[in-house]
Formats: sequence, C-alpha cells, structure tokens
Amino acid sequence: MSNVTVLGVGDLILQIPGIGKYFDPAREILRSGDITIGQIETPHTDRGHVCNPEPRMVPPAPPENLDCLPDAGFDVCGFGGNHTFDQGYYGVMDTLDRLKKNGILTCGAGENIEEACKPALLERKGQKFAVFQYDCIGPVLSWASPMKAGAAFVRALTIYESEFCEPAAMPDYAWTVVDPWSLQNMVKNIESHKAQGYTCIVSLHIGRMYDKHVLPYEMVITHAAVDAGAGMVICQHTHECRGISVYKGVPIYHNLGNFLTLTSMMNFDSNSPVKAQSLYKPFEYPGVNPVMWSRNTTEKNHETGIPNYVFSNCSRNTLIAKAVFGENGLVEAGFYPCYMSDIGEPTPVKKDGKGADVLECFKELNRIAELPDDIFSWNEDGSEVRIRLD
Repeated sequence: MSNVTVLGVGDLILQIPGIGKYFDPAREILRSGDITIGQIETPHTDRGHVCNPEPRMVPPAPPENLDCLPDAGFDVCGFGGNHTFDQGYYGVMDTLDRLKKNGILTCGAGENIEEACKPALLERKGQKFAVFQYDCIGPVLSWASPMKAGAAFVRALTIYESEFCEPAAMPDYAWTVVDPWSLQNMVKNIESHKAQGYTCIVSLHIGRMYDKHVLPYEMVITHAAVDAGAGMVICQHTHECRGISVYKGVPIYHNLGNFLTLTSMMNFDSNSPVKAQSLYKPFEYPGVNPVMWSRNTTEKNHETGIPNYVFSNCSRNTLIAKAVFGENGLVEAGFYPCYMSDIGEPTPVKKDGKGADVLECFKELNRIAELPDDIFSWNEDGSEVRIRLD
C-alpha cells in the first residue's frame, strides 16, 4: 500500500474577479497532494440576505469564484465557521452546491445539523479518509440545528471575573470552558469513523483573532480530537498563523492563518449598506460596554499595502500543512513555508530565501505559546520543514 500525502491550507476568501490566477505560485504543490483541503471563509451566493446582525458579517462572494478550486488542486473544502450563515440558507446551500458541482467534497456545514456533522469521505491508494470540521467560536446564529442550515459546532463559553467587589467592574480574568455535550458529539463522530477503518483529519474553526497565544480551551478540543483517533488536526479563523505542537505523535497546526484571502468588502464608500452594517453596534452603551473595549470602526488599514488584502503584515507568513500516511498510520509531518506576495499570492519559499524568516516566525509563535521550538528541521533541498513527532 502506497503512502498518501494530505495537504491543508488556511482561510480562502475568494471575492475579487479573476481570483484563480493568484493560486499560481502554489499550484504545483497543492496539486501534488493526494488529498488537499481548504477552508471556505465566506458564503458564495447570488441570492443571499444578511442573517447575522453582528458587525463582523460579510457580504456574499460570487459562486463562480469557487470554480477555480479544482484546477488549484483542492479535493475537500470545509465551510463550518463564524460566517457560514451570514447570508442565510441560500448562502449555505449555494456555497455547498457549487463546491459539489466542481467535484469538491464538503464538510462542516449542511442543510441541518445531521448533514453538517457528516465528514467528507474519500479513498486514496487503498486507504480510507474522513475529513471533519467544527466551528468552535460561534456565533450561535451560524450553527446548524435539526431544522436550520449552518455549521457543525463544538460550543465554548467564556466567563469573566473581576477581583473587585463591584458590579460591572472591568474583568481581570476570562475563563473559557468547553460544553461537554457538543464536545462528546465530535468525539463520538471521530471514534465511529476510526472504528470503521478511516484515517480521521479534523479541521477546527477556533481561537482568538489576531492573537498569537493558544488558549487552554483550544488544547481541550484539539487533544480530545486526537484522543478520539484524529491523525492530523488543522485549525483556522485567526487570520494569522500560530504555533504547531505534537500530541501523542499527532501534529496539531494551531492555526494555518490566511492562504488566499483577497476581498474588496472593506473598500466601501460612505453610503454603502455594507459599511452601515459593519459599523452597527446596537449594544454599545457605556454602562455595559467598557470604553476600552469599544471599537470606533471596523475598518482596518491595509497595512501591508497589498490591494484587497485587509490583514496584518504578520499574516503574510503562512504555510501549506503536510502529513503523510502509510498502512500503519502517520509516517511524517511538516509544512511548506509560504509568504504572501505583494499582490496577495501565497507563495512557497525556500530555506535559502524568505523561507528562513518564515520558519523563524513559527519558532517564535511556538515560544509565545510555550510550545517546543526545536521540533522543526529542513528537508535536504530546503523546500519543506519537517516536524519531529516523538
């Protein structure tokens, strides 16, 4: 039985015209995977309507922009995240339908909770694989139910505590706990498919945006996935990469960050309804919303100078996660370091070029997260970083 190579990338925001050409620098690597997994961040529909009153809602992207994914090498795409239901039922179903029409398997979202929890099932070189996805950050409006389309989920709840004995004081601590019912649903799903002979890949929409720390609740969920039988865990949502750890011989990519994320959604004029929705904050009353928590605007400066790229300079460091599975399980793990070009292309880089800087970024992310920073090494030609699994 031959080895099977699984590749995974972070968020895909495919909103601008001609988006497919931006895959060009990474296309050869993406197509080299036996299974290549992506994460669709925003709904793709022509008939959606705003169904999320939160300021961070996103407008729809053209369905035809998903048509570039097969040629870019993608086999599976998750769509279970915080924006899954931003454009309502049609936003969910039109996105999933367009992916399926392109021959791409989906996971993490569906017409109801039963469909959303189903993994993408596929076979390569005599090995069976199940790819799961769960949204771990909310909002509840994005989640599927027996009678509602949306995302599969593991629920986490944050509790704020103040040292001062006065109501409404600024909290000193934030504790996040994981709902055991939804966690157990994920665990049982993984265990069930593991028992049927599937190698399980678990994708999680998780973490605190733009934060370099790996929070304790994330360890609870990622470790539970491995304990249940996951052979690889990949995470998205924070729009910046984070550290990589190994738990019981299984690689956990705590956030894959951005991959191809180009959008004109923040280029709105003063009369745009999108801007009005983005600035809508119905609960910002000083008595309940401490001033240091308030945001005057959701507009983010394009600090990179990259057209249609609304994220940080740090987010230009990214990767293509890699795991190789043989007859007896995981053989090796690592990643292809990438750097976002000046026009927003995720571009593979090597040790003798920008790759050294990207690897140093990941070592620093591991140090920040209090994870070992000595688990990385280059392959012979300096094109891949290997991860020590012991």
